[in-house]
Amino acid sequence: MTTWKSRVRDLQRTGLKQSEIGVLCGMATSTVSDIANGRIAAPGGDAALKLDQLHRERCEQQPQLAS
Repeated sequence: MTTWKSRVRDLQRTGLKQSEIGVLCGMATSTVSDIANGRIAAPGGDAALKLDQLHRERCEQQPQLAS
């Protein structure tokens, strides 16, 4: 199951920093950190759409490794 937390973690595994994810998605770095650490369950509005799109572009084209 893909969660917002796992999307952020997947993006970090591609080499993006939380600050970069924030800029690309229109969120503060602290908000990205809160999502990654489970303090916020989901981003709101446009940020959610942008985070989902960024994840699709950067992560879903790569083969998934077994956890």
